[in-house]
Amino acid sequence: MENKLMIALHGGLACLNRYLARLLLFASGSLVLVMTGVVAAGVFWRYVLNDSLAWTEEVARYLMIWLACVGSVVALHRRDLVAIDILPDALTGSAGRALRVLIATICLLISGFLVYYGFLLALNAWGQLAASFKMPMFFVTIAVPFAGLGFALISVEHILGELTRSHETVTAEGEGEE
Repeated sequence: MENKLMIALHGGLACLNRYLARLLLFASGSLVLVMTGVVAAGVFWRYVLNDSLAWTEEVARYLMIWLACVGSVVALHRRDLVAIDILPDALTGSAGRALRVLIATICLLISGFLVYYGFLLALNAWGQLAASFKMPMFFVTIAVPFAGLGFALISVEHILGELTRSHETVTAEGEGEE
């Protein structure tokens, strides 16, 4: 019963994470397009019209922060982040699974740190305004706990995946011995 619940939780979380990853991939592309447009507008106004827009550099910087946070969640979901896989790939069986669970648990702890302290940072930044267009900096800094939440969801999925995979392997091995 317990194993079926873990398998169901893993399946549901994997489905949710796939949907969120697709949505965030679309958001990343949109952020790149908007950032490109903002930078192009800044260049056009500065060099063609000889009248620079004060807000373009600041907006591009804030879009880049959001792009890095959103894009890193997509990269973690796709397992495209830079990693040293020599040891996890070299270990087989339960030792390899245990190491992958440990790595995902460390990622989950770091995610909790990002969510908690990132949210405190965002709340603290509510009273601060962007220099050129007076937007609360909360909307920029909230990207950090947003990314942390995405990392946490993916880390829990990885942990559940390794735990259910190890149980399935043990069950399959046990069935063959009978």
